[in-house]
Amino acid sequence: GGFGALKSGLSASSPFSVAASFSSPIDVIGIANRLDKNKADDIFGPVEELSNSNENLYVVAENLRNVNIPHPEIYLSCHAENGYRSENESFYSYLTNLGVKSTFEKINNQHTDWKHWDYSLEKFILWLTTTKPSLQRGGNE
Repeated sequence: GGFGALKSGLSASSPFSVAASFSSPIDVIGIANRLDKNKADDIFGPVEELSNSNENLYVVAENLRNVNIPHPEIYLSCHAENGYRSENESFYSYLTNLGVKSTFEKINNQHTDWKHWDYSLEKFILWLTTTKPSLQRGGNE
């Protein structure tokens, strides 16, 4: 999902120039707290160490400051009524303050099902082809 896409895109060895997330949880500690502790430990490592681990998107993003490689552009979108909206808005602000080129779109459509995901994907593709013209059919950058 979106958490994994962001983690992969923000890792220092990432070959990606863009990473996107649609209404995804951002806070790894919050994710871990919704799981059984043993399961969370199996997935992320010791839960009590998550705030400073590379499982934490804030830590992964901060680590970009210490490497001399191009940062990926980050696209975040979240439905206005989604429970993860504040996490996405906070992470967007954090990325912006770090100097990571980021976009956040609060989606206000009436759909909260697959139609919402379709709409979000369409918005992302439009953003992507606008910011990366080489990805358009016949485009070159």
